[in-house]
Amino acid sequence: MQSNANSTPNDFPVQKPAMQNLIPEHTCPIHFIPEEILLTIVQLVAARKSPVQDLTKLTLLCRRWKRVIDGAPAVWSYITATEPLSCVKKALKMVQDVPIDLEYNEGESKYVEETFLRTTASRIAQWRSVVLLVSSYGDWSLGPLEETSPPHLETLHILRNRAIPMGKTFTLFGGQPAPSSLRDIRLHFVPFAVAPLRLSTSITTLELDGLVVVSVVEILRILQACPSLRVLQLGLLELSVPPLAELERYPEIHLPYLEYFQLRLVDEFLTRILLWILRFPNVKTLILPIQVDGDEERMLDFLVGPAAYLTSVFQRIISTADQFEMYFKKRQFTIAAAGLSVTWFTDRLDLDRLKEAVRGIFGHLGEMAKAVPTLLGIVNCERPVEWMVWLDSVLKVTALLLRQVSGSPDELLDQLSKPIMAENHPELGNPQSDRWLFPSLGEIHLYTAWPKHVCKVVEVVELRNLSRKHGSVAPVSVPYLIRELYVDQYPYGDWANTRVKEELGYFKKTHTAMDIYLNGSLIEAGK
Repeated sequence: MQSNANSTPNDFPVQKPAMQNLIPEHTCPIHFIPEEILLTIVQLVAARKSPVQDLTKLTLLCRRWKRVIDGAPAVWSYITATEPLSCVKKALKMVQDVPIDLEYNEGESKYVEETFLRTTASRIAQWRSVVLLVSSYGDWSLGPLEETSPPHLETLHILRNRAIPMGKTFTLFGGQPAPSSLRDIRLHFVPFAVAPLRLSTSITTLELDGLVVVSVVEILRILQACPSLRVLQLGLLELSVPPLAELERYPEIHLPYLEYFQLRLVDEFLTRILLWILRFPNVKTLILPIQVDGDEERMLDFLVGPAAYLTSVFQRIISTADQFEMYFKKRQFTIAAAGLSVTWFTDRLDLDRLKEAVRGIFGHLGEMAKAVPTLLGIVNCERPVEWMVWLDSVLKVTALLLRQVSGSPDELLDQLSKPIMAENHPELGNPQSDRWLFPSLGEIHLYTAWPKHVCKVVEVVELRNLSRKHGSVAPVSVPYLIRELYVDQYPYGDWANTRVKEELGYFKKTHTAMDIYLNGSLIEAGK
């Protein structure tokens, strides 16, 4: 037998694996992805501003991608006016019979909204959502939306810039009833005729903002026709008011599914009427503005009428609250907890009005409100000290926020740095026992441009905490240590920033157990 010792690899035939013969050499792994996953990837790749152009580019990659993308009309269903009209027309051709979502943003489109809507009107029976962001001056047109009711429309958003003149008045849907499929309608500063608008019981979200000369009765009629509402927002409505006797006969409107209810700078009369007539037992978020001018007694007018009903609503909303928030500004103040927020706007804010409002809201919230920790915010507010002692008697303040307090928070900080004389403040209780202002205070938030205010806050913290630890610094020890200090500094030059950072860094070295933040960053010990 001849030896193979001198044989080379070239002398033996190369055997290819059987599987390799079955796979085309040009095939890459992505071709094995199922079509459903491939379409998901395609939809993620297509940008919101150029979906048709991006999809067209993807069809050029290979025959399989073209077949899959062209055969999936749903991926072409989002049509935006940021693309040329040729792309819009191509999308209309590719969608076949699937629902269509339209979006027009005037700031990014090269043609007007009417051109966009009329171009897509051939598929109006497939319109599922229409979102129009318009900022043009003068007259403009909604085209098909003024003439007919898209039968399967679910979402309609028409949002305009509030600063722009209104122009002509529209009649939505040609005066026909809104489509029964409509669920979400948001009209911001759209001059449409309210009287012909007939919404269906299927509406779950309704936002009307910036409407001009709207009858209170028409607003109530619309709400009465929408018992399934979950979100209701009304704002900046210019109302015509009917005789009061007509409204007194109006029946209660029950909205059992309403979860979010916000009034924003609406007429004070409408606020009063809505609180009297609407019933929303399951609301989770309630935001109310109350405009008060004139006598102090009107601070409570909005809340006294349906007292028992509002009490149950307020108490249910705050039942899970772990903190109250109360903010004071020059001519307004806000009380908030969990999903409840009530803001009073007044021509003047003094102690008498403050007492009326707090007592009024606490009359609904009950004694439980006094035990909930409170964040007290004072923002650009004059003479806050005279209010603080009274608030100390009704609130459990655990956090304090100071921002531009009459240009300087020194007076208030002085009151926080030492016990106050109880004999001068009988509202605090025992006139024989001095006490610290806000004895449960545990954190301070300071917004300032001045290093001297930071130094003053540091002094307050030091004096209160030393009182707690040693008792000899003051005749009365403070019950709680301040453990958190937050300082946010406005830009005021490098010298101020450096000084504040040095001051807080030195303070941190001697108070290592405290959490001290400067502009959102935690200051570490030794730095």
